[in-house]
Order: sequence, then C-alpha cells, then structure tokens
Amino acid sequence: MLILEKVLKFGLYFSLFTPLLVWDKLFFPYITSKAFVFYLLIEILLIIYLIILYKNPEKFKIKKDWILYSLLIFTVISFVTGLLGVDFYISFWSMFERMDGIFNLLHFFIFFILIRSVFGDKLDWIKFLRIAFIASVAVSGYGIYQHLFVLASDERIYSTIGNPIYLASYLIPHIFLGFYFIYYYLRGSNLKNNFTPHSVCGVDRVDNINSKVVPHSVCGVKKYLYSFWLWFYAIITGLNIWALFLTQTRGAMLGFFAGLIVLGVLLIIFSLNKKKLVFFYIFPILAIISLIISILWNTPPIERFKSSFTNPDITRIMQWDIAYKSFIERPVLGWGSGNYLIAQNKNYNPETLQFTGAKWNNAHNKVLEVAVESGAIGLLSYLFIFVAVVYLLLKSIKGNEMRNSILIGLFVAFFAQNIFIFDTFGSYLALFLSLGFVGFLAGKENNSEIKKAPDSFLFLILIAVLF
Repeated sequence: MLILEKVLKFGLYFSLFTPLLVWDKLFFPYITSKAFVFYLLIEILLIIYLIILYKNPEKFKIKKDWILYSLLIFTVISFVTGLLGVDFYISFWSMFERMDGIFNLLHFFIFFILIRSVFGDKLDWIKFLRIAFIASVAVSGYGIYQHLFVLASDERIYSTIGNPIYLASYLIPHIFLGFYFIYYYLRGSNLKNNFTPHSVCGVDRVDNINSKVVPHSVCGVKKYLYSFWLWFYAIITGLNIWALFLTQTRGAMLGFFAGLIVLGVLLIIFSLNKKKLVFFYIFPILAIISLIISILWNTPPIERFKSSFTNPDITRIMQWDIAYKSFIERPVLGWGSGNYLIAQNKNYNPETLQFTGAKWNNAHNKVLEVAVESGAIGLLSYLFIFVAVVYLLLKSIKGNEMRNSILIGLFVAFFAQNIFIFDTFGSYLALFLSLGFVGFLAGKENNSEIKKAPDSFLFLILIAVLF
C-alpha cells in the first residue's frame, strides 16, 4: 500500500506540470496534449485511489464540505442539461479546440476529490503548492523568454499554453497563492507551525521542513535575507505578475486589479484596530503597487489595459447580446454544455463581421456561457461554487484576516476575469487547485455542521465516473 500511496502523490504532483506539454502531432496541440495526458493520469490515479480506499477507508477517506457539494451539484446539472440539450455528443466530449465538455469537468471533479483526500495535513499542502509554483514559473518563464528573445516587444506572450487569454487565466490564482505564502512567511509561521515565531529572538529557531537549525543571530531583518523560501515565493510571484501583464489580456488585468481592490478593502475593514497590520502590510503593499504602476504606465500592456475604458470591444459586446438572446430562448435548462456555437448560429448578428473576420464559438463571458448552455439552473449552481467559497472564508476569518482576505481576493479576481474571458484547461487546473486548498483550510469548521453524505454514495459516484 505504501508504494501505491507514493505513486498517488507523485501522480498528483506530475499533474501540475501538464500545462507544459505540447505535442505538435495532435490537432490543437496546445489544448489536446495537456488534456489527454491529464485525463489518462487522473483515470490511473483514480483506480489506485479506489484500491487504497477499499483497503484502508479511514486513511484517505473522502473529505466532505460545501465546496465538494457545490462542485457535485454543478457537475450533475451540467450532465442533465447536456443530456436534454441539442447535441449531447458535443456536450459530453466537447471539441478538440476547447476540451471543456462534461468529460473534462468529471476529470477535474475527480482531481478535486483526490487532492482533498490524499493531502490530509498542512505540510502536504505546503509541498503540493510549492510544486504548483515551480510549474507556474516554468510556464511564465517561457513566456518571458518569448517576450525577450522570440516575439516583438509589443506582441502578446502565450508560452506553452498557446493563447494569451488562456495563459493569463492560469496565472491569476497562482499569483494570489503567492501573496498568501509570502504573508505567511513574513508573519513568522507556516501552515503546520513548523517554525517557532520569528518574534522569539535569542534562541535557535528550528526549521523542521528543511531539517535545519537557524542560529538566533539570524534575527530581525536578516532572518528574511537568509530565507530561501521567502525569496522563492517572492520571485516566482513577481515573475507570474510580469507574465500576466505581458499577455496584455485586458479582462484578466481587470480581474487582477478587482481582486487587489477587494483584498485591500477587506484588510482595511478587518485591521481597523490593528495598527501593526496596517503598518507592516497594507502601506508597503500600496507603495509597491503604486511604484510598479507608475513605472509601467506607458508600456504596451498598460496602454492596452487603458483602452478598455476609452475603446471598448464592440465585438465582445455584440457577442454578449447574442448570448443573452440565446439564454432567453431556452432560459431553464439551456442548450446543453458546449453548444454555444449552435445557439450563436441561430441568433447570429452579421454586423459582427464589420469588426472581425473571425466567428467566435464562445461568448467570452463565462457567466453568460453557463447561462446559455445550462440555463438558469446551471448558472445558479455555478455561482453557488463561489458563494460557498466566500461564505466559508468569511465564516472563519476571525484570526485569519490576512489569509482569508487574500483567498477571497483570489476568487474575486478569477470570477471578475471570467466576465470577459472563459475557462480553459489551465484555468480549470488552477481553479480546482485553489478550491481544494480552501476546502482543506475551512474543512474542519464545516464538517461538524453540514449534513454528512455517506461515503458509500460518493464511492458509487467514483465507480460510475471510472466506468
């Protein structure tokens, strides 16, 4: 069993690197290369997990919380609306160009269950998220390489993701998770209390993760200068932010700033009586952000971002109008997952050809896309995922003001960007990773209050998905 458990963990580690995969022998290689490997990997890991769960149901038992239930409800409704839609084949399998059908959603749902069940303590999550950071900096690093040596200075980077929009939506959750870990290290503790507080000077400090004893002389400012992991988090987060702006994706940048604003407002609200928090965190953050914006104000990414307000995208607005008319036509159950193109064909506005020569097969608005494809029922189930996350974070915010404010900012940024773009493989991976982490942090508070679903029920769901 021990070997299977290690295979299960390392398989989940490897899944974080699938955004780097590109094989030019496939149709739409930037999409299908990642998806096919991820699907096969998750199916193999699911078999291993079921074996372990059968032999030792207590060790890797399924963790049940409101996030799990919200994802289950959304998945079931997506299946039902697809089954009753206009083309179930497309709803289930999607198309090579997108790979975002029910089949894809089922695999990410299983991915969520696996990471919540396998990574059961705080040290496991620290290691898992560190590996996620390494994968993200490999993706953003290649994009920065494109900017410096391959593309023209004003061209948008796309890295191994294949599209600037896809790359930006993948990076945003990793950026906010980077903020989270920077804060935790500066605060002087990690998720498992492996460090004695930095405020304890005059004694040696034990770093249990790296099996080191840090001399007491490394105290004050020096303790940060000598910290590998602080520099690790800060540099990777900085590179991810740089890559985000080099994508010049206006919707993602709007989402990023929206997340920062919400983060700042929450910090001000929850730190009115904590002058130390204001002095050490809020003022430096505002100063750094102001300095960065002033430096980059006239660069191509910021110029493109400013054009969002002076020169709105008429094509996108017209697509939203088409999506709204399609939703009104089938408002309850929609057209079926992945069938936006069919709905668009029925309500197509030929005036869009004045502004673009391309025919979109997506509304470039995740909220409207879900409304068109799964109707009002599907839209409510989609919104419920974010409501459940924010509710759990607000509920446990006492004593975790900075931590939960950052994570709320993450989901605000992700949701705000999806008003202008749509989910892809990379964004799904980053989103479900973040959902799993929040579920872990809030799990203890929630498990004692929600109605328990029997393990046998969820076990049967896993068997059905495997079949």
